Amino acid sequence: MVHTISLKDKVSKFEQNNAVSFEISKDGKTVYYLDDYSGEKSVGDLYKVEISDDKLGKRELYEKEVYYGITLTEDGKMLYYKDVENYKGTLYIDKKKVDDDVSTYV
Repeated sequence: MVHTISLKDKVSKFEQNNAVSFEISKDGKTVYYLDDYSGEKSVGDLYKVEISDDKLGKRELYEKEVYYGITLTEDGKMLYYKDVENYKGTLYIDKKKVDDDVSTYV
């Protein structure tokens, strides 16, 4: 699957396997998304891509097996869930475990 991102007057294309749930930082310098997404399990691997000089950098694996519905806050914190069952899971903020048994409903 090919996705495109417009960076000022340039359009960059990048191929991913099954990417969903894109988030772009407020300053426009970082893109997060889930790839290798399994709709059956509602999980994918969370990737991060830096943007520099109006060009996409190389993607880096941020976290494995992340539940669908990532959130990037205005102050740039990445919130996500892992190990979700019955709409409750472990909440992480910027790779740090916050709490278990947290409702995934927002």
